[in-house]
Amino acid sequence: MGKVIVKNIKGMGWGARACLVALFTILATVLCLQMREAKDAQAAVAVQTQWAILGTGTTSTLPTMTLPKGAGNNRLLVVKVVAEYGSAITTFTPTVSYGGQALTKIVATDTSSRMKVWFGYLNEAKIAAATGTTPSITVTWNSTPSAGVGLSAAFYSNVNQATPTTGSRAVASDTSATTPTSGTINVTAGGTAIYGSNLNGALAASLPTGYTEHFDTPNGSLYQDAVGSKPITASGTENPRPTWTSARYGFAVIGLNPATTTLGNGTAGSSANVAPGAAAQKLDGFSLVTGSAATTDSVTGLTVTTTNGSAIASLSIQNEAGTTTYFTAVNNPGSDTWNFSGGTPIPVTNTSANYKIVATYKSRAAGAPAGLTATTARVTTITSGNVFAGSDTADTTLTLSNVHAPSTWGSNSVGNASVTLNWSYGTAGQSVIIVRYTASSDTTKPVDGTTYATGNPLGSGTVRYVGNLSTFTDSVGLVNGTAYYYKIFEYDSYVNYYNASDVWTGPLTPISPDAIAPTVNAGFAAKTPGNTLAVPITAGSFAGTDNVGGSGISGYLITTSATQPAAGDAGWTTSAPATFTVAAAGSYTLYPWVKDGGGNVSTVYATPVTVVVDMTAPTVGSFTVNTQTNSRNIPIGGITGTDVGTTVAAYLITSSSTQPAANAAGWSATAPATFLVAADGSYTLYPWVKDAAGNVSALSGLTRSVQVDTVAPTGLTAVFPADASTDQAMNTTLQSSAATDAGVGNVSYYFEINDGASYSTNSGWIASTSWAPAGLIAGTTYTWTVKARDGVGNQSSATPRTFTTAAACVRNDPTLTLLTPTGGVASTITVDGGTSVYNLKVVNNDYGGCGSTTFNLGVSDTDVGDVFDPPTLAVPSVTLAPGAQTTTTVTVKATVDHLGGAGKTRAFTAADASHAVVTTGDVQTTLNVVSCTKKTPLLIVGPDSGYLNRGGSMKYTVSIKNTDSGTGCTPVTYNLAIPSETNSTDFNASSFSAPSIVLNSGQIGSVTLTVSAKATAAKNVVNKTTVAASASLHGSPANVAVSSTVNNPMLHNSDSTSSAKWSANGGWGIPNARYGEFDCSTCHVQGGAATRNVNRIRETVAAPDASKGELPGAGQPINYRRTTGTSATQPVPGWDSGATPRASSQKICEVCHTYDATGANGTKAHPFATTATLGNHFGTDGRDCIDCHKHGKGFSVNGMGCTGCHGTETETITPDNRYVVAPPRNASGLTGTVSGAGNVSNDPKVGAHQTHLRGTIGFSNYSTVDYRCEACHGPIPTNFAHINSSSTPAFQGLATKNGAMSASYSGTKCNNTYCHNPAGTGGTLLAANVGTAVFPSWTSASYVAGGSKSVANCNVCHKVPGDTGFQPAGTHAGMNTNVTDCSGCHGHNGDATGTLAGRRHMDGVKWGVGNCDSCHGYGPGTWADKLERSGVAEGKGAHEKHIAYLVQRNNATLTATSDAFGSGTSWTAVCGVCHNGAAHDMGEAIPGTGRTISITPARNFGGTAVYNGIVGQSSQFKAKTCSNVDCHYKETPVWSSY
Repeated sequence: MGKVIVKNIKGMGWGARACLVALFTILATVLCLQMREAKDAQAAVAVQTQWAILGTGTTSTLPTMTLPKGAGNNRLLVVKVVAEYGSAITTFTPTVSYGGQALTKIVATDTSSRMKVWFGYLNEAKIAAATGTTPSITVTWNSTPSAGVGLSAAFYSNVNQATPTTGSRAVASDTSATTPTSGTINVTAGGTAIYGSNLNGALAASLPTGYTEHFDTPNGSLYQDAVGSKPITASGTENPRPTWTSARYGFAVIGLNPATTTLGNGTAGSSANVAPGAAAQKLDGFSLVTGSAATTDSVTGLTVTTTNGSAIASLSIQNEAGTTTYFTAVNNPGSDTWNFSGGTPIPVTNTSANYKIVATYKSRAAGAPAGLTATTARVTTITSGNVFAGSDTADTTLTLSNVHAPSTWGSNSVGNASVTLNWSYGTAGQSVIIVRYTASSDTTKPVDGTTYATGNPLGSGTVRYVGNLSTFTDSVGLVNGTAYYYKIFEYDSYVNYYNASDVWTGPLTPISPDAIAPTVNAGFAAKTPGNTLAVPITAGSFAGTDNVGGSGISGYLITTSATQPAAGDAGWTTSAPATFTVAAAGSYTLYPWVKDGGGNVSTVYATPVTVVVDMTAPTVGSFTVNTQTNSRNIPIGGITGTDVGTTVAAYLITSSSTQPAANAAGWSATAPATFLVAADGSYTLYPWVKDAAGNVSALSGLTRSVQVDTVAPTGLTAVFPADASTDQAMNTTLQSSAATDAGVGNVSYYFEINDGASYSTNSGWIASTSWAPAGLIAGTTYTWTVKARDGVGNQSSATPRTFTTAAACVRNDPTLTLLTPTGGVASTITVDGGTSVYNLKVVNNDYGGCGSTTFNLGVSDTDVGDVFDPPTLAVPSVTLAPGAQTTTTVTVKATVDHLGGAGKTRAFTAADASHAVVTTGDVQTTLNVVSCTKKTPLLIVGPDSGYLNRGGSMKYTVSIKNTDSGTGCTPVTYNLAIPSETNSTDFNASSFSAPSIVLNSGQIGSVTLTVSAKATAAKNVVNKTTVAASASLHGSPANVAVSSTVNNPMLHNSDSTSSAKWSANGGWGIPNARYGEFDCSTCHVQGGAATRNVNRIRETVAAPDASKGELPGAGQPINYRRTTGTSATQPVPGWDSGATPRASSQKICEVCHTYDATGANGTKAHPFATTATLGNHFGTDGRDCIDCHKHGKGFSVNGMGCTGCHGTETETITPDNRYVVAPPRNASGLTGTVSGAGNVSNDPKVGAHQTHLRGTIGFSNYSTVDYRCEACHGPIPTNFAHINSSSTPAFQGLATKNGAMSASYSGTKCNNTYCHNPAGTGGTLLAANVGTAVFPSWTSASYVAGGSKSVANCNVCHKVPGDTGFQPAGTHAGMNTNVTDCSGCHGHNGDATGTLAGRRHMDGVKWGVGNCDSCHGYGPGTWADKLERSGVAEGKGAHEKHIAYLVQRNNATLTATSDAFGSGTSWTAVCGVCHNGAAHDMGEAIPGTGRTISITPARNFGGTAVYNGIVGQSSQFKAKTCSNVDCHYKETPVWSSY
């Protein structure tokens, strides 16, 4: 694409080029900004010096190499070393130094291979210690390379110094491949993944997705060296696997771990209030620390996020001690995001350090917000080289207190040349200045921070008071009769004034002394209030008069007492009040009072006013309304109310829950009888009452829901019978549609019917839309109608209808007609296998009151020439009402591959009780196939699989049959194709002998498919070749696949035998190898050719390709007349003993073999010629060779099973026929005679082997390898190396109880084997239970009598229940092996049924099966029938009672057949309360396992729960009680008392 762009640029004009350059400049700028933003958001591992090859060599010598130290923090030098060896080595550990500092190995291809890759690193400390600014790099080898070396390196920064890598992997292969087997490593976000490869050829690689390749360079013709990397954005795994042309390779991947800097909480500050303009204070503490030892960082910037940052003037960052300021202080940015940079950066190490955010707050002049403003701050991001982690949470709240509520004036008064002022503070603890004016128009305000003194001017006024009192009398410079005004300003300790608005009082006019009291004018009046405590005073009725020359009326007051108030009492107002508020409802007498400026109060008013105050609303007592109505003027049943104040004065009903006003329209002095609504619908009615004082009742709980429905049901129609219909049944059901009602619903129906004479009846109102009238008679006309009504009685009616009942039933035979779709009686089929379809019409001729009839249909034909299939009916029967008819179909189909003929077809109905058989006339079908029916051909490929040698081929026959039919068919060309093959690596493309076949109808043709394997093919690989055929206008048959396998197991060659002989020639007997390719004809004659030898063996054999070498016995006569013999002179396959040395041989196998005593470059048995004297080949002289050397395995013995030598070969050895691998004969070659109950040989050694393997003496069959030959003869290899080894026993496995017992063999006896002496030292059973014959003789004729389970037979190996002296580990009271079913607990009865581990007679486990009730009871009601296993009878009942209680308490379910010991809900809820679940082994020790009492700690009460009894002994010896259990709390009862 780049070439295309350059080419197009060259063709542009200079103007276009300039535009393009500008466009690229803009794109580059945007990209850089985005990259910078990404870096600011998340730092990562960065490359400082990019990967480059520093030196290469053709053998092991590298040139002088230097590399300047990279820049940045937390640096890491990464070096890659590659080498190629002439032969594979395992460990690759070169020693690499940089400036005298040894690098640390990361990973290397330490598997056996020739191509080697090594990665190592040097951390920051060692980089700093490296000598010089451009140190040299040296390499020494642990194993000197011979075919080329190379070294490359890169510097990275921001790498975790303690754990610089997140993962690594190295793989290598000396087998050519196109990609590494694996490269999966763990990676961390912010890190970098790096891969390096070393290939044995100059091959370019295809990159893994997302990776950048830094170089891909060949070292001459020696190898290819490449490095690629990828920055990691998300933690997880990476698996970079480049691909290349198939080659040997070494490959390694590493992940660099980013250094991290973690932000955390520091030392919290102290939350407090601050004032506007307050000095700098700590607003948050935070900490910084790197993620690992030796890792550092430099934070060059950070971002602080505040809340309510508008209150803050500036922020700065300091260390916790406040001695160092970092970055440049930031003034308020206008938002809550504060970005710091510049100045001094913060150094970070792996020791956590604390820092703080310091805030300076705005002054009022600078715009400090009013009120209390809570501010917080926290660091949200940092800018540094390392990956950012962690977070800081705000830990301090500083509240800017800019609270300036205004002071308020109290009751001020005037005197002789004086004014007394009283005030209250808006904010407690503050001070005020008071300024006096002669007018109230001055707007001057004090200046924040300025202190004023008494007498100072402020605007047109004079400061008269400064302080923190609440009263002040101004008596300086006042003139009686002059009006004065005062303004008050409150300020705080920072001298910030409340100046949002002016707080005035005045006019205040000093007066001369006055001693005459004023009077209240006549006419004072008040009104009765309505639902309020505020009594209205009649406007203008309250006034007073002062004496002439007096000080004038200065105050008004109303009281409910005739006692004269004082002039200084509370409540006086400067103007007559409009209302007088009382404390509660009741009757009050109101007294008016006035006072003058001299403080003189009027005398008591002679005619006070009495009023009644009623504040209690009445309540609704009852409200009655029907829930449904068909009138929009809803009838009201009644409404009543009660009042405790005055009386109920009015009533109102609304449809809203909003309380109506007392003056709302609609109030009625009497209870309303109706309530009018505008439309149908559902309404909720609310009753209200009010009293004479105007109090309205609250929302009542007596609301009523009413549904108004004035519309009758709709949609009612008479449905059945249809109007004027006839022939209706006399049990006819009248049906209507379902009416719908938009209102109350609950629709019911009313049917009426009459005959116009004496018959009339109705259904009454019913819920159903159908009704069957009784008493109808045949042949009568009836009139009927239906009505519907809803739940409130609205009715609708349907139009009346009539119908006539049917006359009596009359039966007639049906009518049948069979015709073509066009009405004809004949048709012609012209297609092979085609069909003709005829219409069969059936008419039911019954009438009157008859019911429907089912007519069973049939069809038959007359087929001349047998060219048609039997005709078929579409349906077997039809059901028709009287007079009804229907049409179905009859299909006649031509038989496939018939071309001409004719036939007749007819249909019929079967007779029934009321109808006779009716048959149609014949229709004739003619078959005349004159065209060609094109059909899918048959595709056959044979055989379906085959074998071929490497470089050889396999031929298959591909056959196609033309299956077209018809006289008009022409030859068809069938094209062959191979849609797919599964193995192109080892196989060449397959081909046909011809690409197509031309066939006439019915012809079969064939071609040959050749599948060939490459000479480099691996053994046993498979190629599946798919064959397809197609032809124009024909369907394609299903594809056929054949499988071809390299290495025919039937052929004798180096591949099938894995022979290394003639490896320099590529092997032997395969294509292009020694002797040429062997096939069946190499040794066998084909067809009818003559040979005197058996198995059609040739009488002479020669190499297929003598140019590749000739066989030793080529042309030598072969004498093979019999498969077995008894002397060296008989014509059998081979004979060694007594027939060597020899110069030649006439044996078929020996013709080809050369001799080599080691077996490496020839055979050590049956050679063509040898100077050595060979012995009997494992006793096989005269035997048929294929007894061991199977033809199906290329005559190799590889993989041959035990039975190849030890008995009769079987395909699979099973537990049931395992004995067949026993040695078939003794040392004298005798097999003995099969006899006895066990059906084994009577020869002691042969029979004893068979007995051990067959399991005929009461032991079960074993499916574990431990009970085969290895148990007594030690590990036996899978090859034939043991053939001539010693047969002396070497015990292991089961024979030694997996090493627990020391077993030995002396002469013919086995000593201390677990199989025969389980009570021996290290065994399972008690020593006292030793058996009577625990040292058996190998040649004992009868070790166990008969083989059945009995005390006597079992006692041979160990004592059992019923045997004198038997000492059980647990209790076996009442048991006897002769009669007891051992399998309940032990999984066996000494028979052949134990097939599972742990459930066998003899596998080192004493028990292994049984349900929870096999030995004792389990659930309630199961204990009485079981033997008591504890030895004392008292245990059964107590167990049962405890279990019954625990089952009920814990809601547990016990299932004996599936519950498990020691686990599951049933265990923890019941048995596990008192027993532990370690092992169910009948043990009695305390503490211990099995039945041991071990009460669960959950039941502890006042201490650790303890069982005081002794297992197996009665409470008479020691009481069986429990202590410290919450089940009984106090002294527990004796166990036996239950």
